[in-house]
Amino acid sequence: MGDPNTGIRFRTLPFTVYAPGTTSPSATSPRVFRLPAYVTPAPLRFTVLAKDRAVDAALPDVTVRFRSEPINSPDGTAVHEREYRTNGEGQVEAALIGGTATEPRNYQITILPSPDSGYAGRCVPQHQVTGVGNNGPTPYSTAFSLDPKVSLVGTVVANDGSPAATVSVTATPAAAGISAPCSSPTSNTAVSATTDRDGAYVMLLDPGSYTIDIEPPMGAPLPRLTEEGNQALVVSADSATATHDVVLPAGEAVDAVVASASGTPLVAAGVRIFEVLCTNGACIQPALRAQAQSDNFGKFRVVLPVR
Repeated sequence: MGDPNTGIRFRTLPFTVYAPGTTSPSATSPRVFRLPAYVTPAPLRFTVLAKDRAVDAALPDVTVRFRSEPINSPDGTAVHEREYRTNGEGQVEAALIGGTATEPRNYQITILPSPDSGYAGRCVPQHQVTGVGNNGPTPYSTAFSLDPKVSLVGTVVANDGSPAATVSVTATPAAAGISAPCSSPTSNTAVSATTDRDGAYVMLLDPGSYTIDIEPPMGAPLPRLTEEGNQALVVSADSATATHDVVLPAGEAVDAVVASASGTPLVAAGVRIFEVLCTNGACIQPALRAQAQSDNFGKFRVVLPVR
């Protein structure tokens, strides 16, 4: 979203640009955009707390984003955005444009802990602000509590049921999650884990919808797998723990050589193999099925899923 602390941004309504030489008045008269009037932003205090403690504890170093839209104008929409990080007491003092008791201003507030935090992000679709501080002490607005992240556990096994060890499991937030009422995602960072010798893995995730990529190590007799779309994993906030086991499809090894147009083997060439998925002539985005790197003789081996 760019720098959120540069002040009011203005997005105009659509208008027509005519070619040079036209007699349209808009081509000879300057276009005027009227920014709406607004009061000077003033500070308001918020606190971010950890919800799972017997006594809620302050959470430092958490990013808090504020967004208000629209600020009325006949020519377009004005957007007010601010971003802060909580201090050691879990607090931020946000410079916001307030409303009144009869006409409060609504803010969307996105709360983003650091990726390695044990607490999940949160989005508040609407938070009403009626008044803000001026010359006196900064008034206190509210406290937001963050839930612990969900512990996702599971096992990855081969098609014959044997454990798939040292396999990379990556969960990437999907475009649409259960926090859809907010335009800003509470997490856009992929989380990865590696299975142990029993094929088990564990990772901490925010509630939401995730694409799962299972990537066996180079040379393993296992195919790659991606679970997305209708197979995407949905992690609910209703439980502290979720389970997701994966059975890899049967695979078949394919050996090939990468060479230049003159037939010279290409060393350390990256190879990625995609499957083109089509139904009744309609094709969707190709799915990555394997990736490898050629050796000193241009040779490589991949394991592709058997259909």
